[in-house]
Amino acid sequence: MPGNIRSPPVTLIKTMNESKPKEIGEVAGCLVDKEREFLLDYASRLYTGGGEIVDLGCFLGSSTYALAAGLDDNSQVTDKDKRIHAYDRFEWNPWMDRPAERYTLARTYQENECFADEFERQMGDKIRFIKTVKGDLTKLTWQSEKAIEYLFIDSMKDWQLCNCIIPGYYPAMTPGVSYLHHQDFVFFHTYWIHLTMYRMRDYFESVDHNFMGPSKVFRYLKQLPNELMNARYSIDQFSVDEINAAFEYSIDVVRPRGHSQIVGAKILALLEKQEAELANELLERAATTHPDLTENPVFQKSVSNLQNKKRQVA
Repeated sequence: MPGNIRSPPVTLIKTMNESKPKEIGEVAGCLVDKEREFLLDYASRLYTGGGEIVDLGCFLGSSTYALAAGLDDNSQVTDKDKRIHAYDRFEWNPWMDRPAERYTLARTYQENECFADEFERQMGDKIRFIKTVKGDLTKLTWQSEKAIEYLFIDSMKDWQLCNCIIPGYYPAMTPGVSYLHHQDFVFFHTYWIHLTMYRMRDYFESVDHNFMGPSKVFRYLKQLPNELMNARYSIDQFSVDEINAAFEYSIDVVRPRGHSQIVGAKILALLEKQEAELANELLERAATTHPDLTENPVFQKSVSNLQNKKRQVA
């Protein structure tokens, strides 16, 4: 297992850095300002340098740059070169056009074209802190003997990636020291994150931080058993009772502004579980309590897709 590194107090992460450099908001990407500020604050004040920082699914670099800017300002870490490991396929997809249009890119990209050059251009002089790793996370695992001190995940987009990232990267975290940052926790689409984190709830502590869009941060408390890290997760492994308990847990650790997204994730989980009656009951209640969710066309499409999938199976 990775060696020992000292642990900063979890309560320090409650404090946000109010003197953020202006440029972290100018780097292309999908993160909201509060997420960027949090990453900057962590890397500048709390990162010890005893382990590495890993950014899974860095896209154009909004998360990576914030981490690198923080590391640049970190006075307690002297060995800074290539301490941030930024992973992505770096292959352009049409959905990327919309978030990218808000920023100035050097050029446009066609579908499947490599954009690693634009990522590195966005990083500017901070590139010296970053190791760029191009590849498919269903095939890549952590190869270093070094610990992962901060694991930022914006790539657990389906069950397959979930089942590759957990055994591929979680074993390198150090209990009592490492942090796990799920960028898609407060997002209706990625319901597997809620189910797996509930299974692992005894091994992580929710960090009390300001609301920052879809992100949720946990501190790694004690060693995960191999059976949890190496399991092959699927909706079939979770009973309705456990699904209910998992989303109650998620509601408890997320600020009220994010509750509608948690409700949406539960609806989609129940639909995949083929519990249509329970899902529809919750959907009807959500129309009153969380109209921002039920009127969202992307959520509506996700519901429709799972309903159609159920009909095809039947």
